[in-house]
Amino acid sequence: MKYQIKLSIFISFLLINCSVKETEFEIICTKKVSKEYSYNSIGFIENSYGKLNIKTISHYDKEGKLKEVFWNRSNGFLKYTLSELKNDVALLNSFDIDTIYSDKKYISYIKEKKNDTIFYLSNDEVIIEIKKKGLD
Repeated sequence: MKYQIKLSIFISFLLINCSVKETEFEIICTKKVSKEYSYNSIGFIENSYGKLNIKTISHYDKEGKLKEVFWNRSNGFLKYTLSELKNDVALLNSFDIDTIYSDKKYISYIKEKKNDTIFYLSNDEVIIEIKKKGLD
């Protein structure tokens, strides 16, 4: 009986650890545009900062390592994996994103935190950092 309880606790612990994803986050790089501006109809965010044109969406793992990038194009988002970007260094450099994330890049920006989202503001640029934690 004693071993059965220990075994069930151990199995429960393993199941919980295996089903919870590591905390991941994404960085959305945007630029403020006029209300009339049109490029990609699904490539905009409208919020209290105005109409924001999404330039890139970068997905990072728990350790802050880049996993993939979505680049806003006129006909939708183009996805690049880290291995594809490493093969095309010029493209990676053109995105101006970090392969290992550091918020030190935004030290001169105004920082606003709202729930699980951090906004970095500088002139017409808005960087949005969203933390995610979910179940498989």
